[in-house]
Amino acid sequence: MQIDKQTLNDLEIFRVVDESISIFKLFDITRTMGGSNRLRDKLINPPDSFRKLLLQQQSIRYFTEREEPFKLPLGDMPLKEVEEYFATNIEVVATEQWLSSLQFYFADKSSFRFLKNSMPVVIRFVEALKQTLHKEGNNFPVILQQADNQIQSLWSDNAFQKVCEMTSRPSVSFHQWLQADRLLRIELKDRYKALIETYFELDALNAMAVTTREMELNFPELVESEQPLFHVEEIYNPLLLRWEPSSLNMNNNHNFVFLTGPNMSGKSTFLKAIGLTVYLAHLGMGVPAKTARISYVDRLLTGFTFTDNIVTGYSYFFSEVQRVKELAASLSKGERVFAIFDELFRGTNVKDALEATSTIVSELMTWRESLFVISSHLTEIGETVNKFPNTQSLFFESFMEDGIPVFTYRLLEGVSTMRLGMTIIDNEGIVQMLKRNIHVG
Repeated sequence: MQIDKQTLNDLEIFRVVDESISIFKLFDITRTMGGSNRLRDKLINPPDSFRKLLLQQQSIRYFTEREEPFKLPLGDMPLKEVEEYFATNIEVVATEQWLSSLQFYFADKSSFRFLKNSMPVVIRFVEALKQTLHKEGNNFPVILQQADNQIQSLWSDNAFQKVCEMTSRPSVSFHQWLQADRLLRIELKDRYKALIETYFELDALNAMAVTTREMELNFPELVESEQPLFHVEEIYNPLLLRWEPSSLNMNNNHNFVFLTGPNMSGKSTFLKAIGLTVYLAHLGMGVPAKTARISYVDRLLTGFTFTDNIVTGYSYFFSEVQRVKELAASLSKGERVFAIFDELFRGTNVKDALEATSTIVSELMTWRESLFVISSHLTEIGETVNKFPNTQSLFFESFMEDGIPVFTYRLLEGVSTMRLGMTIIDNEGIVQMLKRNIHVG
């Protein structure tokens, strides 16, 4: 699935709004900096095919459902030592001859000390990971099988065995250290670097698994189908402590949701919950819902927040127009899209917004292979929406009680006609604060 910067910002994957925490910070319980970087990359680039998504879900599920938590044997400092060792520009001893080692030793003792101190950690890295994987048994997901194959390949290599033999003697000469270094950084370097990358991948996947378990997220059933499907029961926003779970069923026959409700009724929170559910499912993680069946989509595209762009000269309204154009381009290319818009065309007057939204909505109704959720305060659009058989009109319940608006956060069928803007302004006493006593005398 493809996702862009706008959608990542809308879902607060890296961006922090008010005093909240970003999704990345919430997930980043990796043990290594390399694992943290790999996690960031995975959040920016979800698996780009259904097969890859299933493999990633399989790995995360394996780590999540273990009786004993999986723990990588080495943390950040040892891995940095291993990385620095293979990244160093210190020249390797030219030959296997003792004289070459002697010349190197006396020419650059500080480099020799660096190599000598690093090699035990480099060797222990393989030994420790081998021991960890040995405890896992044989029922490996693909990522652990890959790590195990890499370990076995290194361990059985004559060059690695020779390194271990030379450096494990009671007394190791400078010539033996430098010859071991020669084997490591010439014959074994590429395999070591590949193993380090796998280690970071394990670190990132395990962090995603621990987050899934600790947040009590549930794995969705992922479906590969030409027909869109988004069936979730008791979906909620994982960043909120108090929320009324809602259910939503979208498919080819009901692929468009028109969402209404007054300010503060829960529309934006619900839209983010839907977006996060689609996003987490396409990362192979659990989702914030009791149960879920979700079809694979090619792109997740949202339109929640827009700003004027001084550099490009884009107004707020033109930024909205460009976002809708990006959606149109994706659909025209044949991509299956899950699109979520919170209040289309807020940047223009009500008449233009009503006409533009009605026109766009009417055209979107023909794209039955994709899913659309659009909220609006313009309840008149409901007249356009309800002409089409593949739409659902939903709203969040609210009512007045003793002059005070009450929000139940319950999702109901229909179009809300409740308008609370002036009520909220009056209750805050803003108009009275602005009244100015003018005495004419």
